[in-house]
Amino acid sequence: MNQLNLETYGQGESVVLVHGWSTHSGVWGDLTARLSNDFETMCLDLPGHGKSRTVEPFDIETICSTIAAAVPNKPCWWLGWSLGASIVLALAERFPQLVRGVILLAFNPCFIANKEWPGMAPVTFDQFSQNLQHEYSQVLKRFDSLQVNGDKALLLQLRQNLAAHKRPDGQVLTAGLKVLRDFDSRDAFKQLGCPVTVMLGTEDQIIPADTGKALLALKPDLDLRMLPGAGHAAFLSHAPLIYQIIRELWLR
Repeated sequence: MNQLNLETYGQGESVVLVHGWSTHSGVWGDLTARLSNDFETMCLDLPGHGKSRTVEPFDIETICSTIAAAVPNKPCWWLGWSLGASIVLALAERFPQLVRGVILLAFNPCFIANKEWPGMAPVTFDQFSQNLQHEYSQVLKRFDSLQVNGDKALLLQLRQNLAAHKRPDGQVLTAGLKVLRDFDSRDAFKQLGCPVTVMLGTEDQIIPADTGKALLALKPDLDLRMLPGAGHAAFLSHAPLIYQIIRELWLR
């Protein structure tokens, strides 16, 4: 029995959408409907999210192998957001036969900042992780607001998109944070052989906009798209623009 929930909409070339931390496939909302006009659009729930059962261990290797077993055995286009973008990159490295090309939205291959790389300050990340253990609901509420830069209309839309299913339990969320903390995919990103586009919001409060310059230094031929005024959940605020970029890149 497949451990992952995978829902398919529309017809055409195959696109797989991989959501981010603490959400599920319903988070894409309007973007799924737009894409399904042109593509066979597959939305999966990561392990322990939405309708998908969890996996043990919840690490990048197990997640990638579980996804590979769930999707059609053919090259697809992949769109990953935030944690989902890191997973898509890892999947492209491990299962290149399943990947025609990738779009990485709100992506940072090294999530935690260091002297050489922009990212979230280690002390901020550690405090967030600790707070999750004691203030689960409050932490998720603050995180949701942070993803939309406090925009009330977008926050309502985000929560409506997520209302169909419970949020993942604390153990799954903690494991997801560990993946973000420990997984440094800069070398894999630099060596990625398939077409790759990175989209970053200029106002993202989680992934610094400076990440774009750092990514270009790693991969000078990168197709980098900066989304003006977009926060972390850019697919909510900038769905028409993201949809248009995807059509330009992937419709042939």
